[in-house]
Amino acid sequence: MNSRQTTAKTKQAPRRNSGSLLVWVSVALLLITILAGAVLSIAMAYAQRSTDNNADRQAYFTARSACNAIGGEICQGTAGGQGLLQKLPVGSKLQVENFDFPQKMGSCTALVERVDIDTIDIAATATVGRRRRTVHLKLNRTAGGQQDSAITGFFGLVGETIEFGSALKTGADTDVYVSGEDRSGWGVQVSGTALDLGGSLYSRPGVTVSGGTYGKHLHVAGSVVSNGPIQLSGYLDIAGSVYSTTSSQCAGGVTVGGTVTPAAGGAAQPSKLPELDTPTVPSCPPDANAVYDSTFFNKTLGVSGQNAHYQIQKDGLQVTINTAEDAGNCFYYIPAGTTFTVAGQERRATNSGTVAPAPNLYFILGENARLVVQGDEFYGYVYGPSSSRVDFTGSATAYGAVQAGTVSFDDLTFYYVPPTGGTSSGGSQGQGEAAGFTGFYAAAATAKKGGLFAGGEGTVQFGRADLNLHFSSTKPLQLEPHFINVGTVMLASDDSVLGAVSGDMSIDGDLYLDKVVIGTPEKPVTVTCTGKLVLSGGSVVYGTVVADAVDMTMNGDIVGSVSTVQPLSQADAARVQGSIQAVAAVPFAHPAPARPQVLPIPDDSLVEKLTNKTTEIGHVGRDAYYYLPQGANLNLSSLTVAEDAQRIFIYLLDGAELKLDDLYGGDPEHPQVVFSLGEDAAFIYNNRSGPSEDAEPLCAYIAGGTGSSFTMKQGTDFYGGLYVDSLDIGDWVRLHFTGDITAGGQPVVPPDEDLPTTGDTWSFGMYSGKGVSQNG
Repeated sequence: MNSRQTTAKTKQAPRRNSGSLLVWVSVALLLITILAGAVLSIAMAYAQRSTDNNADRQAYFTARSACNAIGGEICQGTAGGQGLLQKLPVGSKLQVENFDFPQKMGSCTALVERVDIDTIDIAATATVGRRRRTVHLKLNRTAGGQQDSAITGFFGLVGETIEFGSALKTGADTDVYVSGEDRSGWGVQVSGTALDLGGSLYSRPGVTVSGGTYGKHLHVAGSVVSNGPIQLSGYLDIAGSVYSTTSSQCAGGVTVGGTVTPAAGGAAQPSKLPELDTPTVPSCPPDANAVYDSTFFNKTLGVSGQNAHYQIQKDGLQVTINTAEDAGNCFYYIPAGTTFTVAGQERRATNSGTVAPAPNLYFILGENARLVVQGDEFYGYVYGPSSSRVDFTGSATAYGAVQAGTVSFDDLTFYYVPPTGGTSSGGSQGQGEAAGFTGFYAAAATAKKGGLFAGGEGTVQFGRADLNLHFSSTKPLQLEPHFINVGTVMLASDDSVLGAVSGDMSIDGDLYLDKVVIGTPEKPVTVTCTGKLVLSGGSVVYGTVVADAVDMTMNGDIVGSVSTVQPLSQADAARVQGSIQAVAAVPFAHPAPARPQVLPIPDDSLVEKLTNKTTEIGHVGRDAYYYLPQGANLNLSSLTVAEDAQRIFIYLLDGAELKLDDLYGGDPEHPQVVFSLGEDAAFIYNNRSGPSEDAEPLCAYIAGGTGSSFTMKQGTDFYGGLYVDSLDIGDWVRLHFTGDITAGGQPVVPPDEDLPTTGDTWSFGMYSGKGVSQNG
């Protein structure tokens, strides 16, 4: 029996093993299923997180774009921005929803709040997918008065007819313009008027100025320009030039610092008068306060932080205007045929001195309306049509701007003050607000006095901006590379010091040169401009000129050949020492170079975050990568390139800002540091407040995305190449292009990478998409 039992047990064993195997298989399948589910869950989580991160990032950019759009409208004084401000009294809020964004940018709303008269807060909230981001932008008005710009297009003191009295003094940069035609046949007669003009005198008719005695000279800090004959006599000192379309005569004790055109017996000249724009003024709203009696002015006028409108309904009112301290703009509408007399103005203390904040009073005259100013001080902007009249009685000092049909005065001191929020245009003197000088000197990009040196080969290129750059003996101009600009350029040297440009120039627009030498007899250059070339102050071009037109009537010369679309005048042709020929057109073959391709930031442990503890950068034997997070701000006194370091890439992600005083250890011949700037990223070098000679040269290549900016606040040397949207330079900044980055042995993208190498895209040298400004 035992034997059989044993046999039976032996036969049953395989069945037990088979069951155990099934169990193990089931367990294994279960584990695999669980593991697969976990892997899929993790993958889906990572995918969702990636999607959410992208959505979060896009929501931030969408919200920021909304803030920038609204802020730009307000800051630039557009019609939309002005309309928005009118709906925003202090303490109010306004919701904006209609953004014309692509669908992929998600949805966005913005809440705009007028916190106080000078502060606006914008909060934009964007939703993309499951993510929502809110970005705040605060606008603070720090310059000028307490109101938004309401009238644009002013020039200074303008009248179709100006009746000169016993004395006229104007502030620095304040011009006087007689804009009407010659109805009397005698032109403008300025006889016995004590002139002391801080700007220029422009007259559409001919002008005769006589007077002044020994020891009591008349003074004009600018120029005298007229479309008719100019006759000057007596003791008159003119710092600028005298320019007439027909004849200019200077007799007696007249001294002229510039040139007198035309010379005796010279041919007729083209007009040099600025083109005046009609100031843009608001219309009287239907709900304006109607004023029938002078007792209306017994109270303080104006509304805190808001515009106020007053329509004068009675002829002959004589009032003293008392304006509230925190009032917004106050508009006084003087209907056709009405006379309104301002006998005085209160709240004068804030406007004392020769540089006054922008007034907030605007006087708008109808046909045949008259404004009489009797007080000793007047603050305001006045505009009227050809039939209107403005009279200053007695001895008065005025701040603001006037443009009317007839302007008369006895003893007037006048200071032009641009309206708050307005942008200035450059002229020979003066700062005409908005478009007051268009047609004379081109409107300028933001530029202050400073020096600019660009050395080496290659090109310096600025695009999409007009440039107005001034230089002096202490802040010289020296440009060696090929200079390219899309927009009008004005280069002027002060102190009778000739600025030097030794490279070719290619300008898509007009080119104005004042006391500037282009090229040398030993090294002639080529100057090409699709507009007109204007030489003055002894400017000289050595080489070949190709332009639409050439004007050298203000003292200029060309030593070389000239090719123009418009024929040269006989006088200009005589100043050309070379051949002259006609061309049908002037091509401009210098499009903006492509943005350099920079090696993408690696997604691995080799990338290091740039912090305030970072002092040395670079590694021996391998490339080094550093980054500044999106939107971060970092201020470093110095960084040192490690000895024998390989290439160094520093990435400023979108919206980041890096301020660096010194970069030590750079190689001027072969810079090994590359700064990659994301969208709206900013790099500021030499931010210190100490002497400029303390700055270490910056040796680097800089490649920027849309909205990127690079600033060198004080004098130092830059070696390398750059491509940014905005370039801001200070005094004694010297730009040295070191050659093609690939030829220099430091390619931004190695040849074995998928992205193209950047040899071609870097070969231009220096490029700024929106022009250059001088912060000196």
